[in-house]
Amino acid sequence: MTIDTAALLEELRTAVHRDAARRRVRRFAVTAIAALAVLVTGVGIAGTYDDWWTGAEPVFQPNQVQNAMDENEGVIDIDLSKKATVARIDDAALVAVATKSGGFCMSLFLANGRGMGSSCDSTPVRDDGTGSAYRTRADDSHWIAYGRITDAGAAALDLSGVGLGRVPLLRGGFYLLDVPRAKWDALDKRHGDVSILDGGGATIRRACVYVGIAPGSRWAGGGELGEPGGCDEPSPEDYEPELAKAHQVVALTLTRAFGALDAGETIAVWQAPNPLGGTCTFEAPAGTRPQQMGGGQCAGPDEWRGGPLLRVGRESTLHDGSYDNLLAGAVRPGSGVVRVALVAADGRATDAALGGDVFLAELPPSAKVGKRPGPVPGAPYRVIAYDAAGKEVADAEVPGR
Repeated sequence: MTIDTAALLEELRTAVHRDAARRRVRRFAVTAIAALAVLVTGVGIAGTYDDWWTGAEPVFQPNQVQNAMDENEGVIDIDLSKKATVARIDDAALVAVATKSGGFCMSLFLANGRGMGSSCDSTPVRDDGTGSAYRTRADDSHWIAYGRITDAGAAALDLSGVGLGRVPLLRGGFYLLDVPRAKWDALDKRHGDVSILDGGGATIRRACVYVGIAPGSRWAGGGELGEPGGCDEPSPEDYEPELAKAHQVVALTLTRAFGALDAGETIAVWQAPNPLGGTCTFEAPAGTRPQQMGGGQCAGPDEWRGGPLLRVGRESTLHDGSYDNLLAGAVRPGSGVVRVALVAADGRATDAALGGDVFLAELPPSAKVGKRPGPVPGAPYRVIAYDAAGKEVADAEVPGR
């Protein structure tokens, strides 16, 4: 099967952040190193967050930003009437776009126009700091940190606790800095407590920052803003599967092509442990143990804590001008589910292949609509989970797009 390495790394990074947010109970010591002064230039007024787009610098690389926002169609509602370049340094520019829910997206670009990635958060921002963010992106020659602080009256983010200096907040509370190359080794995976300051230098709120992973690693980038004492994140390497221990948990023989597999071939879901005590779940051809991980996700042992009993997703691959579709999902381990049914809008039901708490089923092909797959014929579809007594214990709608 085709392996999308970039997508896989982003999935794993997302799993790291999601699991770390639940595991932040460990104690740690911080080694002090000299703080570095960071100079940032930009436009606008620091600390405001309710109207950062009016009269602001136009969007840098508008076509790339538009394409990045198009990728969120059907996932997060973007408000493209509210967008601006919110920060610049010598080597980079930061563009922000509002979401209709009151959150925001950030797209980072190098000065030469090359995109470094985009991320969106639909969480509505508030003046108590809700919605604040810290991220980094990296390649062989750059390590750029960026984000947003939404606390009322905030004027600077003091990163001295992690070996960086005081960073002024620009229009809308956004900020941008180039992590100094001379400090890459010292700042790699560093974490510590930091302060959010007002215009007079007084502390509004304490927080913590996980600086991220320095260039030179395939995991380079990342970063996280959290509560004081809570940014001791596991390394992404700890989430990687031990492929020698991989085992096949469910298989589905296809009646139509999907991705690199033809009709009549069998797709399988495999699972492998990782050093954190968690599990990696991924798709690969059935039969032969995979030598590398394809599309899927890895997580720590607390992945299902507080989550729903049933998780459902739709996978789509473009083939001959239309999209082949596959239902893929999981049930909470230990839930007692023994059967999963896929139910079309007209009530027709078919059993999904279920094993190892994961399931697969084919969905009809859908037409290409613009840049994305259109609705699946027979939609809307629902997934219903049953226990051994035949009782319905959970249901969920299959994503329409």
